[in-house]
Amino acid sequence: MDREGIDEVMLWAKDLKGAFTLLRFHPSQSRLFALGLACGLTTICPCGNFGWVGTPCAFNVVSRTLDVITAHTIEGAGVWYVDDLNACSNRRTYVEDMSRVDDEVRTLLGPESMAAEKDEYGSSIWMPNS
Repeated sequence: MDREGIDEVMLWAKDLKGAFTLLRFHPSQSRLFALGLACGLTTICPCGNFGWVGTPCAFNVVSRTLDVITAHTIEGAGVWYVDDLNACSNRRTYVEDMSRVDDEVRTLLGPESMAAEKDEYGSSIWMPNS
C-alpha cells in the first residue's frame, strides 16, 4: 500500500446542534404530529424530536442535501451520517474546508445550527459523544 503523503491528511468532524430539532414543520401539517399523553392531554411538536420514529427518515433529506453541499464546497471529502460529518482534507486546506461547511450549514439550517464545541480534527480523531 502506498502511504506517500499520508502525513498531509487531516481528519475532521463536525456535529449539528440539536439535530432533529432543526427540522421545522409547516403549521398546516401540525395535526400529523399530535401525540396523546397518558394524562389525557395532547402535545404538538412544531419541530423534529428524538422520540418520533419518523424523524430519522425525515432528517435523511437534510443529511443527503448536506452531503451534496459538502461535496461541492470543500477541497477534501466528507460524508454526513444523520447529524455528524466525518471528513478529510489536506493539511493546508482543512481549516478553510471546516469553515466553508460551517457557512453552508448555517445558510441552510440557521445561525445556531452548528455545535462548534464538538469540532474535532487531527491525524486521528475519536468522537465519543456525538
